[in-house]
Amino acid sequence: MERTITLPDELQSQLEETARAEGRTLSEVMQEAAERYLNHRSLDRLLERGRKYAAAKPFTAADVPRLVRKTRSERSR
Repeated sequence: MERTITLPDELQSQLEETARAEGRTLSEVMQEAAERYLNHRSLDRLLERGRKYAAAKPFTAADVPRLVRKTRSERSR
């Protein structure tokens, strides 16, 4: 599917140079950049959910080994 986007000249130049240096098309470089961006956003959202969950729980680093053992034990049943 074709799309048209507008980029600042400097960014366009950097992307084109990257594509040339790597022997790839501009489209391939742009696709990879978009995929990496979306993956990064997904990871950021996951980390934020984890931070919120952790903030709501009164656990410390010292609690981690016990909690891991407990969770593993419960899952093996």
